[in-house]
Amino acid sequence: MSSLHKKSRFEPLFDKTWRIFTMIVIVAMGISIVVVPLILLIPLLIRAADPANTTEHGLLWLWITMTVIEMALAAFIIWSMFRTAFGLWQNIMYPNK
Repeated sequence: MSSLHKKSRFEPLFDKTWRIFTMIVIVAMGISIVVVPLILLIPLLIRAADPANTTEHGLLWLWITMTVIEMALAAFIIWSMFRTAFGLWQNIMYPNK
């Protein structure tokens, strides 16, 4: 083998025929990682923000904190997913010499 780059098992992701499909799937997964928790948390935030609802008004700080933590975690997962799917991690971990 005289090539400088070894074939990895992720090589089909870089093939031109799979690149657009992979990008669509990864973007859809990234959007779903953000949308699903927001669909669950926004009604809780609205109900807790209502001053007439005295039982859940005290939990507003909890729902805001949970939303911020989940969105930060979602951002990290999406960033890692993009790096792994499109091979951006390979330059750092396996430098060519």
